[in-house]
Amino acid sequence: MTYLHLSCFRITKPARNCRVEAEADGFQVHRSWWISADRVVKTRRDGRKIVLIMRNGLEIPVSRTHQAMVKERFLG
Repeated sequence: MTYLHLSCFRITKPARNCRVEAEADGFQVHRSWWISADRVVKTRRDGRKIVLIMRNGLEIPVSRTHQAMVKERFLG
């Protein structure tokens, strides 16, 4: 499944069928997750892992592939 966490809703559909044009400030943080950056309220470290906490309380994992981009964007 691919999860799109956008402004006010989440869409779930099989990744092989998903062709996404996300919001202007959206990006991929994991193979299965696209998010809207303005919905991230904080980040949490769990050992080496990074987790994004969204406005609605949803915790989204960040893959190793996308950690550098997330660190730059959210952890300065």
